Amino acid sequence: MFKFPFTNFHEMNLTWIIETLKENTDFTKKVYEEVKQLNATIEKKVEEVVNNMSESGAFDNIISNMLDSKVEEIKNIANNALSTANGIDRKYEYLSSMRNKKILIVGDSNSDENYNAGKINVHWTQSLKSMLSNVENVTITNRSVAGKQIDWAKTVITEENAASRYYDIIVIMLGTNNYGHATPIETFRTELTAIPITPQIINGAHVIIVSPPKRSMFVSSETPHVPLVAYMRALYAYAEKIGAQFVDCWGKQPLVNTSDANTLTKWYYDKQLHFNDAYAPIFARWILWYMITGRSDTIGDYYETIPGRYLKQFFTNTNNFEINENGSFVRVGTRSITYNIIGSLKTYGSNNSGLQPLATLPEWMREHTSMAYLNCHSSTITRGDRVETQTAEIVNSDGKLYVTVDGLSTTGTLYRIHGTLHPMLNTDNIIPDYPTAS
Repeated sequence: MFKFPFTNFHEMNLTWIIETLKENTDFTKKVYEEVKQLNATIEKKVEEVVNNMSESGAFDNIISNMLDSKVEEIKNIANNALSTANGIDRKYEYLSSMRNKKILIVGDSNSDENYNAGKINVHWTQSLKSMLSNVENVTITNRSVAGKQIDWAKTVITEENAASRYYDIIVIMLGTNNYGHATPIETFRTELTAIPITPQIINGAHVIIVSPPKRSMFVSSETPHVPLVAYMRALYAYAEKIGAQFVDCWGKQPLVNTSDANTLTKWYYDKQLHFNDAYAPIFARWILWYMITGRSDTIGDYYETIPGRYLKQFFTNTNNFEINENGSFVRVGTRSITYNIIGSLKTYGSNNSGLQPLATLPEWMREHTSMAYLNCHSSTITRGDRVETQTAEIVNSDGKLYVTVDGLSTTGTLYRIHGTLHPMLNTDNIIPDYPTAS
């Protein structure tokens, strides 16, 4: 019998096919048995090698070397785990002081959760609620309404007192719309002192006065106008007088720089005033820090410059003085007011001698003393070897700026009235007493 197939398939031997398949099946079984025996042999050999290595210490050396190579990695993993655990503990420890707190927020559009829905989806008050959502028994009442001014605080606190709803923390963030509507600073102070905050203090409320947030000063040269810094001075003085905590947004608000338009574009949805969704949690964390720490700011040192074209309205006595808009300005700051007024000082008609009122200055441009003084000098007239100088007087009682016009040319001579005054920040002279609790 042939051991190979015929090339002629018609003459193919069927017996050969059957025998070949049978032999192959036996071969497969044989290979399987040999592989099985080999596996057993390998397992036995591995066991012997491991036992020998263990008894000789070689295995320990291998493990030790492996651990040594990973020791720094293991340390880092452990330290990171510990740091994470500690961070979680510190976070809850940090927020623990907020347990069982009742919080009232009184504000305007930046705090009003219904303001400009669709363009602003997250307000800082909503972010604050989220941050405190896992803290036990915290309640936040938000009575902020877009467009409201400082007198809104009186309305809200009066209603809350009448309903005997007392709070552990009261946040008042108003004043932006007073700036926008040029509320006279005297009116602003009166409305501040009308807030019936004293019953809240008697009941232990922690009152936080938040100054208006940083904003673009797009109305700073328009009339009517009161510098935003003047409102901030009043808020600071009020907070100091009633023992409230003061938060200085203009001086310390994070990330926003009004002299850098890029920051306004990045953090304000309208590039000038209202926080966007990305800035809401940043501002909320900042205010939360004040709530927890109880720390109060001293008002920062900043200013707003009023240009000459706006000042012209105050210098109405053109018989004795005509202001030159170019080069004239008043810089109103938290701690100083700098004057630089250029114009023609002259005698005219019946007002030709002695002290003459050149201007009636608004309250926010005056020092809180009975009289303040500025230098008045001319660089174009000389008498002998000196430049002609005089003293300009600002009388607080009537707000008028006076200068002596004796001996001046009726045609007018260019003078510069300049100097620095220091508005008093002590509350006794700025803020009247707040109402007595009934």
